[in-house]
Amino acid sequence: MHGGCGDTVYSKVKPYKGHETVPDMQKALSEVCRDQIFSRIKESPFIGLMLDESLDVAVNKKLVIFCRISCHGEAKIEFAANVTVRDGKAATIMAAILSFLRTNGIGLDKVSGVGTDGANVMVGRQNGVGVQLQRMNGRIVATWCVAHRLALVAHWAAKTIDYLQTIQATLIAIYKFFQYSATRYLKIRELSQVMRAKVKRFKKPTQVRWLSLQDSILALHSAWGCLVLALGQEAAATQTEGAAQAKGILKVVKTAKFLGSLCMLADVLGCICTCNVVFQKDILDVHEIADMLASTQLSLDDMVTNPGHYLQDFLTQLERGGQFQGIPLQLTDANLQQIKSLQRRFTDNIKREIAKRFPKEDMQVQKDLAKVLDPQVLPARNDGLQAHGQDELRRLLNRYAEPGSGTGIDAVRAMQRFQQYKFYLTQHRAKTLPAMCKELIKKPHLFPDFSILAHISVSLPVSSVPCERGFSSQNSTHTIHRSCLKTSSVERKMWIKHEAKQDDFQEDQVIEKACTNFHTQRQRQNRKVVH
Repeated sequence: MHGGCGDTVYSKVKPYKGHETVPDMQKALSEVCRDQIFSRIKESPFIGLMLDESLDVAVNKKLVIFCRISCHGEAKIEFAANVTVRDGKAATIMAAILSFLRTNGIGLDKVSGVGTDGANVMVGRQNGVGVQLQRMNGRIVATWCVAHRLALVAHWAAKTIDYLQTIQATLIAIYKFFQYSATRYLKIRELSQVMRAKVKRFKKPTQVRWLSLQDSILALHSAWGCLVLALGQEAAATQTEGAAQAKGILKVVKTAKFLGSLCMLADVLGCICTCNVVFQKDILDVHEIADMLASTQLSLDDMVTNPGHYLQDFLTQLERGGQFQGIPLQLTDANLQQIKSLQRRFTDNIKREIAKRFPKEDMQVQKDLAKVLDPQVLPARNDGLQAHGQDELRRLLNRYAEPGSGTGIDAVRAMQRFQQYKFYLTQHRAKTLPAMCKELIKKPHLFPDFSILAHISVSLPVSSVPCERGFSSQNSTHTIHRSCLKTSSVERKMWIKHEAKQDDFQEDQVIEKACTNFHTQRQRQNRKVVH
């Protein structure tokens, strides 16, 4: 039983008499779920922290903490905490993190890495949270979330191109024009039935999340013909309040340059959004990141000479009938050159931003681990194994095998057995990096030092995406209609929701244990009252 299961689990517990029972039973359920979560967290030899801060509906500053752990040889994401912090300063967040670790009996030496959204308070070079954690444990790897970085790539690539800002402003104007008018939307829907077009509700692009523009572009693209007719009718009715506004929007959108640029953006941003969907995964490794970035850049290069799906459809429709979605439109050679020039500038900017935000030395520890652990990157011939991974292993041993580090890695033994270990990898050439890590972790007696490195690799976060989902879970619980919920109550519900989504979740066992704990607590309370 999964899905929105936290509330379902809770609803299956038969309520007891007394108004105080509901929060007590909720607490009993959450404690069982929390114990199961932290049992898995504590069993992991290493833990990667994922952090993010936000405001809740009551305008309280919240810090959400997820853990990436090694569970039975596989990476697993666990919701750990959602705490109120006084402010968003690095010192305050550090205090909250250390309190969380101390309260739950997790040593800082077990923390392998930290993933954040890239805010200055998190990644600042002087006193950012990542830097402060590294001062306390030099083995901690601080990583800027790859999904947040990719979103910034699109934002900054468009920022210096004036016409792209014009398109964004036009999309916002269209959204606002139709946002609160049922009459205007009705007109669009009626026209869509006549023109047999699929019309989606217009979406609002945000200023900072430039990838959100894709939804707005696709909605406008599908309804462009209906929009032009609707705006034309509104503009012709001179006595209406929105006539002047309709004329202004129509003047921009009913041009080949605008529509062609819109189609070009649908192709380019669609390519980046595909990459971003992969980066939104909870579990992601460096190979997937590198492969998706490379394929994205190659796709963008190809689009410069071979128009993408939306731009090609636009050009084909105009070439065949001189119209698009039933609206006559003229595309001049000058218009076509403007669209191609805009595409070249935008794609060049995107590639520059990718190189800037994903430099070659980025995530070096994760790359070193992949080079040492992944059988698929071995040389094709066994006689090339001698030099393979030597530099990477030395860097890893310098980091993780220092005297007193407590990792359990023996540097001398690892170097002595490295060649034999690589021959062992050749027997598993078909395995992926996650599969090989699982193999090494399941058989620690074979190559103990590399088994420990596999645990580290599995636990290292490369994003803070789970935190975004954590805030969604928080906001679906702590709504405007339940704004008085205590922080502890919200956190309890989040533990229940998280645990109820696990593949091996045993609903009946959790409920039974919670009821047993509940009765035990009530009996203790009754004995205290009697005495």
